[in-house]
Amino acid sequence: MKKPRLRKKHLQPFFDLTDNPEVHHVPQGIAVDITPPPPQLSPFDRDVLQVCGNLGSRPAAEDFKALLKAYPEVLQRIQQAVDGEIFVGRNSETEFLEDLTEIWFKRDGFEHIFCGSIERGQLKGMHYVGRYLQLQEQGLAGRMPNNQHQEETLAGVVYTIGVVVKHGDKLLADRRNGYALVTDAAELLIAVTQAFKKKNRPRSTYTVAVVDVDSGHTYPAVFVKEDNAIVTFYPDVTPIEPLA
Repeated sequence: MKKPRLRKKHLQPFFDLTDNPEVHHVPQGIAVDITPPPPQLSPFDRDVLQVCGNLGSRPAAEDFKALLKAYPEVLQRIQQAVDGEIFVGRNSETEFLEDLTEIWFKRDGFEHIFCGSIERGQLKGMHYVGRYLQLQEQGLAGRMPNNQHQEETLAGVVYTIGVVVKHGDKLLADRRNGYALVTDAAELLIAVTQAFKKKNRPRSTYTVAVVDVDSGHTYPAVFVKEDNAIVTFYPDVTPIEPLA
């Protein structure tokens, strides 16, 4: 695929307060606004971004542990959501946090999903809505222009868009990336950890249905695990992977 020519002026906002409907790939023939109002981030949402650090840096497993120790109510919600344990018989709070950290960091799933990574000069991952808002606020990322043929949305819920990021003196692009607007950091940790536990296989790819309790919306997301660890999890309006 031919790479798009990019300039700094191409950093169009992911979020705005203007209703600017356009026709995109999905839904076909219907004009929708693909730049919703910005989400309101909680203190935990912001602290997750602190663990991420700058785009391209590597989040530390020990910082992840410290974060969840500082928010025991979030750790408890995750543990309750997977019936108390990730691996059989390891259900103390200490064991659970160790296992949670292992599955999120062994294959860099936390970095890929929450933070985004730079690999061989390409943007990979970044499926947490808070990261999009943070990078927009910092002037470091924006929506790719003239990319409507790749864009998909479940209005108010899921947004699949092209992304442009500044990295050093370069602009990097991904024509298809995206996030779930309705899923905050704690909910994303829960949804992905639940997806990990759905199938007792060390390696698998499948689609799960994510239910957002607050909004009542349900959306499909694709989950990938390898080496019994989390690789990626991303919302997808038109998934082709089998439903778990």
